[in-house]
Amino acid sequence: MKDKSFHYPVGPGVQPVRAVHSLILGLFENASPEFSNTLSEQIKYFGANPRITYDIVPDAVEGPFIQGAEGTIYIQETFLSYLWAVTYSHLLLVDEEITRPRIEPDYSRSETQAKLIDDAYNVLIYALGLREVFAPWDTEALPNPEIFAEEEIHYVGKSSAVFVQAIVFILIHEFAHLYLGHLESGVPVDNAESIEDETKADNYAIAVMKEGADFLINKQTVYCGVVVGLIAVLFLNPSLAGDTHPDPHQRLYSALIQMDLEPNNMLWALASTGIALWAHFYRKPRIGGHDLNSLRENFEKMLDELSDPDFFMC
Repeated sequence: MKDKSFHYPVGPGVQPVRAVHSLILGLFENASPEFSNTLSEQIKYFGANPRITYDIVPDAVEGPFIQGAEGTIYIQETFLSYLWAVTYSHLLLVDEEITRPRIEPDYSRSETQAKLIDDAYNVLIYALGLREVFAPWDTEALPNPEIFAEEEIHYVGKSSAVFVQAIVFILIHEFAHLYLGHLESGVPVDNAESIEDETKADNYAIAVMKEGADFLINKQTVYCGVVVGLIAVLFLNPSLAGDTHPDPHQRLYSALIQMDLEPNNMLWALASTGIALWAHFYRKPRIGGHDLNSLRENFEKMLDELSDPDFFMC
């Protein structure tokens, strides 16, 4: 058993993600200067009251949603647990299985690194199990944001910073439905209109995150949050064919394009890892692993593989 002697202060809730969720509201309200103004105007002049209702009932994962004319956003602690675990596992696996072997001469994996990788897969398995049924987080065995060992500090801190940006992106997406008038009629829309609304909400949220990132020295953490948020959405879908939402892999690609990344920005590798792990856990054919000129080309090649009709027959 690890010596998990490091603790973060906790807030309300029962899962270890309570150690970081207190940061969410402030960062949401101040995601960018223009967004802060928009939020204030909606409240002052248009009768909006975009509250966030936090549900700690131990249920299976349900994604955040916005409801009512005032724009109340509902979010689960279970979803936050799921999102943090997806974030941690993906960031660690990209660093330890892709980045280090690429940049370190004579790379050799230590026992500590091997254990970190094993634990990253295990916490991802835990997260994916939450899609079906709630289970308490085993804080002694699994990485988590509340209680952790010394060797986990780097990735716990990094993951919590990215996690907060991911949930801010998701919350702005939900607010966009209010701001863009998608809730006004109160009448159910057909699938085509729903997909259009979801695309517009994505684009609005990405634009806000980009504007906010422009005021920071390190934009990568903000952009990483967007990518991880969309990877988490991807894992909620056993099929890549959207119904009321755009195809989840195409949502991810669209976000990467809008962020105007360099071809070898590691966010392309993060997105590729998400796609490859999705295929693995849903028992699809193995994809990726190509030796191409750039990380972007590798991701785009994977999208081509996903477009093969035979892929969906498996």
